[in-house]
Formats: sequence, C-alpha cells, structure tokens
Amino acid sequence: MEIQEVIQRLNNVFTVLEPKHRELFATFYRGRRGPPPRMPLVQIIAIAIHYHYSAQFANFKDYYRHIQKNHRADFPHLISYNRYVEWKPRLTEILEVLVRLMANEEEEDDDNTIDIGQEHLTTH
Repeated sequence: MEIQEVIQRLNNVFTVLEPKHRELFATFYRGRRGPPPRMPLVQIIAIAIHYHYSAQFANFKDYYRHIQKNHRADFPHLISYNRYVEWKPRLTEILEVLVRLMANEEEEDDDNTIDIGQEHLTTH
C-alpha cells in the first residue's frame, strides 16, 4: 500500500469520524505549548499506519528518514523526527478507532454504514 493511498483512505474516514469525535482529535494537541502544528493529523497518522505496511525498514527511525528524504512533496509540513516521536504515544486512542473503521470499510453495508462495535457511522 502506497503512502498516498493511506492518506486518501484516512481522509475518507476522517470525513465521517471527525464531526462525531471532534473531542478525541482535540485531545491530540491538548497540553502542547505554542501554535498548533501545521502538519495535519491525518498525515501524522498516515505515517504511523504506513510504517507497519513497510517491511523494508529495520526500525521507525530509518522509515522516517526515508519519508523525510523521498516524500517531502507528500508532506510539505513534515515535523522533525524528535517531535514525531514525542507525539506518537498520543496517537494510540485515535489509531485504535481508525484501525477498526478501516478494517470494517470493506464490510460496509448497503446503506453505507460502518460498524465499529456498538457504534454505526453513516458514510454518506
């Protein structure tokens, strides 16, 4: 799976998820000093997800260096490796919800709902 495909799928899921879980996304930046980051949360999450699809890298640091070197156009506001590592633990809750949504995307009902346990999100 290419990084652009991950970003596109996340954008589709965020369209559904963001209005309903706005507070969840807001917690990602809470407690942080200074202006909000320019790198969109979708891209931060896409990097974390895509890393797990990329078996060619020995560790996350090598993968992130590859992103910095070869995918600058895909991530014009890419944050430093150290900043990313600082933020990575905050992604856990958001990733849990998103992974469940993306896993169920293929099992979407005819009425365009996505089942995520006890919740059902309408996609259209």
